[in-house]
Amino acid sequence: MSDVFDRVNVSLDTVDAEESKKNGQRDVSKVIKSIKDLIEHYKDPSRITIWTVNYGQNMNNLRDFIKQLRLKHFVKPLSTVKDKMTNYLDLVDKSKIRCPVQYKCKKLISKDSYYTVDGIKIPCCFIGDLSTFVSREDIINKLNKKIIPECCHGCLN
Repeated sequence: MSDVFDRVNVSLDTVDAEESKKNGQRDVSKVIKSIKDLIEHYKDPSRITIWTVNYGQNMNNLRDFIKQLRLKHFVKPLSTVKDKMTNYLDLVDKSKIRCPVQYKCKKLISKDSYYTVDGIKIPCCFIGDLSTFVSREDIINKLNKKIIPECCHGCLN
């Protein structure tokens, strides 16, 4: 893998199993094991970066874990635009929403790739919560039919 990817980014918002279930991460113990496997494989922790979305969770144990493994760590705020769309989605007339990119999601076809712990390629809108993910093809098929998938609502700003 290190011959293909010079660096690896991992999305990890918590190391607490109960908290991870709340935010849509399936199995945090599997993510933790995969991070340790990446360190073993790369032999250089500086090539691995942990990205965390700050949604108000306690990050003390996460920070201790990252510090112990000597990994880079970036914390980004929860997107206020996506929050508003999510919180008010039931109040919005979806038929009046128009796709700002003419139903061609640049993030689905970009060179940037995101993968689950199981190696499944996913669009960035599912980095934090895979609970409703079907497939990239499903999203592309909906966009081709001029249907805006639920996952795209956070991008409509």
